[in-house]
Amino acid sequence: MRERDITLDVLKGIGMLLVVFAHTNMSGISSVIYTFHMPLFFFLSGGALIYSSKKRSLDLKGYASSLVIPYFVFSIVSFVYWFLIESRFRPSDLIPIYSGSMGLHDVRLQEFYNIFTAYSAEDAFIYNIVLWFLPCLLCSMVIYRGLKLYSGAWLPLCVIGLSALYFINEKTMPLLPWCMEIALVALPFVYAGDKCYVLFKKSNHWGLLAFALLIVISVLLFSNPHIDMRAHGFSEWWIFYPIALSFIYLIIQLSRIISYYEYGVLQWIGRNSLIIMCIHEPLKRIVLKLSSVILGIEITVIRESFVASLLMTIIILLVLFPITHVVSRCLSFFLSKKTQ
Repeated sequence: MRERDITLDVLKGIGMLLVVFAHTNMSGISSVIYTFHMPLFFFLSGGALIYSSKKRSLDLKGYASSLVIPYFVFSIVSFVYWFLIESRFRPSDLIPIYSGSMGLHDVRLQEFYNIFTAYSAEDAFIYNIVLWFLPCLLCSMVIYRGLKLYSGAWLPLCVIGLSALYFINEKTMPLLPWCMEIALVALPFVYAGDKCYVLFKKSNHWGLLAFALLIVISVLLFSNPHIDMRAHGFSEWWIFYPIALSFIYLIIQLSRIISYYEYGVLQWIGRNSLIIMCIHEPLKRIVLKLSSVILGIEITVIRESFVASLLMTIIILLVLFPITHVVSRCLSFFLSKKTQ
């Protein structure tokens, strides 16, 4: 059995902290985090392929146990909570998800249907917006593993070609089931993770570090890209990919330093990142609402403040620790060892 990669756990831990903060905060800082936080997880999923013992198979059973089953369980639980409780207190625009005869159904019913179709339409995942990531990751990993198995030396060209397919047809690209159109955009990050994770982790080149910093600083100063993968906001591709990969490289270097000190909290968060990803969003809304009522401050004011958002993030994580522990222990029947 291979020794567990501590740096990979720390990376997931840092990535998860950034995700929770970015979803809590509404300032320019969260906009910066959005440029790379989800690409980071696609990259790390590609990097994890290095440690797979089934390199010559698609391992569909493994993906089903680690992604599909948790997706449906957390989706249904989140939807029931949303429909019975939160939807009564948090108004929404009730925007139809489907067109045609399906679009004539009650919007709440359409939201339930979308658990199974996973279209990334506006407000489609209103009950738990982060859940789009699981079907999208599944599609990107299955497509990539298929390409890796059958395309041979054409693998990089196939990856570039499929991602280019989205950007060439960006204005006319339809929404596809299971966020497949976003999965095409994510393929280069999966490929980069598979091919470059070890290189990035072992890199000691100050020149590459300086170059990554230069890209990040230049893009943020002169472009200010607004990126949101779920909402199909990718800016220009020649900005989106370089800045995301540059940030990923910098985060990996930071994780290398942190991993030497073996911070158990970050490793634990990384090992439980899937569970935390799936439950932090509804919990965040509860914490923000209670804080707003107790403090007599509008939620928007709290979210626009860096200090207040950071404090809310800490509170959310403190509440998440016992919940995550219970979920990982008591519901292990649907969470495979891969997700723990």
